[in-house]
Amino acid sequence: MALKVINRPYPSRNEGAADITARLNSDLPKVQLPGDGRLLSAFATDCAKILKNCGIYQRGGLAFTVNQRQDGLEVITAPMLRTLAEQHLVCFRVAQRSDGNVVSLPRTMSTDAAQGVLSAQQFLSRLPKVARIATARLPVMRKNGVIELLPSGYDRESLTLTLPQCDYDTALPSLAAKTVINELLSEFPFADDGRSKAVTIAAMVGLFCAGFFGTGIPRPVFIYVANAEGAGKTLCAKVAIMPTHGLRENRRGFEGQNGNSERTADGGDGSAAIHSF
Repeated sequence: MALKVINRPYPSRNEGAADITARLNSDLPKVQLPGDGRLLSAFATDCAKILKNCGIYQRGGLAFTVNQRQDGLEVITAPMLRTLAEQHLVCFRVAQRSDGNVVSLPRTMSTDAAQGVLSAQQFLSRLPKVARIATARLPVMRKNGVIELLPSGYDRESLTLTLPQCDYDTALPSLAAKTVINELLSEFPFADDGRSKAVTIAAMVGLFCAGFFGTGIPRPVFIYVANAEGAGKTLCAKVAIMPTHGLRENRRGFEGQNGNSERTADGGDGSAAIHSF
């Protein structure tokens, strides 16, 4: 449908009216709102075609966007979508005037329309699906067997969204890397001649290389045991978790920054701590 834009200035709001006209004539895609013969499903489909390339993702049947801290995702609510969408498209209604002119009226989508879009499979099924969130560039094995570090941003093959929180030297020689790990663990009071230290390093490598494990493959579980409180069980777990997931303190102890759950069970007397991911 060819639209003829007619300037309709509001009393004492000429600047606002000019902004509206400029928005209608901008390069942003235009999407007609539902109603007046326009189906909600068609509106949801058109929104998805535009927003799927604008940092909106689908995970677990919900729409997400990157949070303000740039270290994880937050659910997009209907009120949020109303203005979020306006950064990337222009919603409008059309009206037929008595003189035959078609007037294009820019409008913010209603809360009901936004909720309908967020619930529509026509919208969700077209968004990039996220199965894993990473706050560091992690290795992944491609279908052809090649191992490489994931790029920053979204990787469609692995369904991973990488939001790097720091840079690290990808060309560090192995000897220098071993020195870093040995210095990090040098003050832990391991009770044997190397086995416990090896398990600690295995926990670190296991999380870093989690992208090698496909769906349904059993994951290793690490149990930290000590003879007293304050021996370093939780710190050992943090050493494994922080390089890969980051860390945020909370009342229960700690949790990952990216929405992955870490549950802690402590024996109460400080005898053992079990961390599952």
